[in-house]
This record gives sequence, structure tokens and C-alpha cells, in this order.
Amino acid sequence: RGGSLGSGMQESANRKKKVLIGEDDRMTNQSLADVLNSAGYDVDKALKGPEVLERAIVGKPDVVIMKVVLAGMNGDAVAKMMKEMPHTANIPIILYDDSDSQVPETKYTQAGTGVKKFIRSSEPGLLLTALKSVLKN
Repeated sequence: RGGSLGSGMQESANRKKKVLIGEDDRMTNQSLADVLNSAGYDVDKALKGPEVLERAIVGKPDVVIMKVVLAGMNGDAVAKMMKEMPHTANIPIILYDDSDSQVPETKYTQAGTGVKKFIRSSEPGLLLTALKSVLKN
């Protein structure tokens, strides 16, 4: 009996974590996807805010990484909507901004947003580090 429980836990521990990327620049989206795939993650990609929301509902990723400014609906608005829906409320979100905006990080990470981490860069290595940190906690 104990063996089946152990193997089930082992199976979930070995399952690839599913990450949804929301980035409207195709080249940045692809380079981030390449880095995450190489690091062993199962990656889904979206180019527009509404598409991120739809894929989060349908695909139930373990984490969403998305840019603040997205076509159709900004990332912070997507995060707020995800937090309000039962199917997506518990999905951690990493939001990033590669512009020179001086908006305080707390605007995005305050309670009720669902944003676990805010990064001021679209550099794939930094986002991978943030992803590992969010998955640990």
C-alpha cells in the first residue's frame, strides 16, 4: 500500500512544471521559451493579454510569466482577472517590465493581484531565476 502512495508522489515530483509565457514580441517570447524548455519546463506561449487569460483557464499552468504591457489587455489586468476566477486564482504570476517605467514594484505585487514576483527585465536568465524562486515557495 505504501508503495503506491510513494510512486504517486514521485510521479508528481517528476512531472514537468507547465509555464505559460505572455510576451507580445515574438523573438523575446521564443527566446524565453527556448531557455525554459532547455531548463526542463513544459512551455506554452501567448502573444496577447486575452490569449494569456484564455490559455491560463484552459491549460492550468503551474506558473504564468508575462510582460506588463501586452496587446489587447495589459499583464497587470490579466493578473487581476486571474486572481478573481476560481480556476486560476492560485496560479502564481511573475510579471516583468522591460521598459524604463518608474512604476513602483508594490503596485503589481500588493495583495489581491496574484503577482508573486515583479522583475524589471525581460532577460531570460533573470526570469528563469525568478521562476525557480516562485516554484520553491
